[in-house]
Amino acid sequence: MTIVLENPSTGVDLTNLTLTDDLPIGMVVAASPNGTSSCGGIINAIPGASLFSVSSLSLNAGDSCVFTFDVLATALGDLDNVFTSNDIANDQGIPLSATVVGTLNVFARTVITNRKITYRVKP
Repeated sequence: MTIVLENPSTGVDLTNLTLTDDLPIGMVVAASPNGTSSCGGIINAIPGASLFSVSSLSLNAGDSCVFTFDVLATALGDLDNVFTSNDIANDQGIPLSATVVGTLNVFARTVITNRKITYRVKP
């Protein structure tokens, strides 16, 4: 999962920024989350959890941050990851400008192999 957070403002730095991602049903944080942040902060990615968060960030005006972590799909179909203004907090009280949706398409792939199976019968 990759999340890019931008501060398009030309004059307002965001401090004590917190981002929370309540993952969609059918998606959890992977056993090895490998969480990263391009702008520091405290990453909270607990294996098997349906929530990812990063806190204690500062995001200068005009800058962006990239967060990554590994997820595991536990269901098939289109899993919509939705962010609303409730998912972002900062000391300046500036909300997310719009609801954002990212869709992960999870499907089963049929794998056919050509293996030789040998049975041995003891006399």
